[in-house]
Amino acid sequence: MSEQFNQRSLHRLIQMMVLMNEPISIPKLAESIGIGQRTVYRYFHLLQKNGFEIEKELHRYRITYNPIVDKCAC
Repeated sequence: MSEQFNQRSLHRLIQMMVLMNEPISIPKLAESIGIGQRTVYRYFHLLQKNGFEIEKELHRYRITYNPIVDKCAC
């Protein structure tokens, strides 16, 4: 996968991050964003590579650590 995102890819990634504030399954995540399940896994890899932690519980995934929000002392 290319490291360079276009605007549509960035929008999908942000949508995924918002949806993953609560546990969600891979099929539901893919359907909600309009991407394939393999793309969900690619985005997971990209997020993890950039410091995000993704937790799996009973076939549902959620972001448990967000370096953008959690490091902010706002």
